[in-house]
Amino acid sequence: MEVDRVDAICRRGGLLMGLGCLNPGKCNCEPRVLLWDVGRESPSLTSLEACQDVYDGLGIASDLASADEYSGSLSNYKLILAVWTAEDPPWLGQLTSWTGRLLLAGDYYRAPPDPPPRGNPLSNAWINALCTTKGVDIQIDSDVINRSVYARTVSNDLTSSTASLSGGVHSTITVGPSATQLYHSVGTFGAPPYIPCVARHRVGDIDYVVNGDGTMFVTAGAVASKSAWLEQLFTAS
Repeated sequence: MEVDRVDAICRRGGLLMGLGCLNPGKCNCEPRVLLWDVGRESPSLTSLEACQDVYDGLGIASDLASADEYSGSLSNYKLILAVWTAEDPPWLGQLTSWTGRLLLAGDYYRAPPDPPPRGNPLSNAWINALCTTKGVDIQIDSDVINRSVYARTVSNDLTSSTASLSGGVHSTITVGPSATQLYHSVGTFGAPPYIPCVARHRVGDIDYVVNGDGTMFVTAGAVASKSAWLEQLFTAS
């Protein structure tokens, strides 16, 4: 089968079925975004469809997938957004040979009758365990910070497009000396300013980005306002 026809089939298959490239290693499919969407399996969670809408508008190919749907290869993806992940995904073992950016988003969690829970109470623990295993110098804490704006801490290739991000309640993160804090929350909600909420640490061939607020990726209006940042997560070196 000629290459251009294979490419077309791969792109169509990935977009429609969330499976990634159907012919890994045999075509020239463009780099893609894997939106690891646990909300597609649990009706209590909101999915990442708003992020896919943004990437569609930017002309960046993306796939929504969950554990029941994924059967592809990470070699097709340049960026993975894994939000509220609490169990090992089927692609976890491929990280040892993958090159790209992996964003891990946890969140705060309060059990009812407190304010509605966000995400999964186990997601922060899963992210911390993965970071420890991979040597990523970032951990998500259990402290709950109620802030509405995240301000840029440093200017680099992941923050140069936007000085602030809209956000909300998040878990704090501890940023070790080997990692770089990207954003901190600001506001007047009783806690001191400059609470870390987004950080990065490149380990080997993977640029890990850890985010203490997963909700910013699922609320349509808030996601649309992050178009420049979502693009930068994909395009930045």
